[in-house]
Amino acid sequence: DQTVDDFQDTSGVNAGASTNAVRNVASKYYSGALEGPAIDGYIETLFHGDGSNGGTTFTDSSSNGFTPSSSGSIVTSTSSPKFGTASIHVPNATSDYIYWGAGSANLDYGANPWTISFWIKTTHSSGTGGIIGRNNGSAGNHNFDIKVNISSSGKMFVVTNTNTEYGSAGLTTTSVNDGDWHHVEFTRSGANIRGFVDGVLEGTTDVTVNSVINRTSSAIYLGYMNGGHYGGAVCYLDEVEISLGIARHTATFTPPVAPWGSTTATDMTLVSATTAAQAAPTKGD
Repeated sequence: DQTVDDFQDTSGVNAGASTNAVRNVASKYYSGALEGPAIDGYIETLFHGDGSNGGTTFTDSSSNGFTPSSSGSIVTSTSSPKFGTASIHVPNATSDYIYWGAGSANLDYGANPWTISFWIKTTHSSGTGGIIGRNNGSAGNHNFDIKVNISSSGKMFVVTNTNTEYGSAGLTTTSVNDGDWHHVEFTRSGANIRGFVDGVLEGTTDVTVNSVINRTSSAIYLGYMNGGHYGGAVCYLDEVEISLGIARHTATFTPPVAPWGSTTATDMTLVSATTAAQAAPTKGD
């Protein structure tokens, strides 16, 4: 939909080549654009998930430029991306994962604000599955600092270890395990962790102002969790973001319409197919 304040007929328009026309100086064709969120200095990890089908290269587009290691059959898949050329496919809940960032001071949550967000597509329905998190290599919830989980009913929540473990921080109410893409975001601002699904604030948990336990000597995992306790979730993931120092949202928001740091053209067809005129109305109101 658009507003037009200048109209010209089709003189000079190539009707046979008017599909997906873009604006240029000579022809003055119109092209709209969809802009993704800006990549800023708060982002400490960002995976667009782009790549070839079955690819094993996972590129971190943050300023840290982490080079993840991988295990199992986790790959980039072109079959079902949310944005771009591919998404990250976790095909096995017990052995497939990538990991990065061990020893990085830039990934220390502490008592700071933070944001974890991603797009997920899954039909997960078996127990609790881990999406992203970090622990010290030992089994058990208390060995994690922060971990994002999905329940068997498709609800999302965060396990946060400060002085006390909170097993349902930011618990959401919408099931995301319907095989469609959903945007999930968790933020911490002050004492509160908030959970969002498709931009809607669904859960707020007071975890006090205590610092998150420091696990920065260990790597962050995407997919199956090192140390066990919870397996992973068979899923597709896209636009995986970790930001420190900012809670990007504390209230309901509109989810991104394009990848982080991108502008996507929405080109138009200048000449549509011929249609029959509508019959004259018999009355008007």
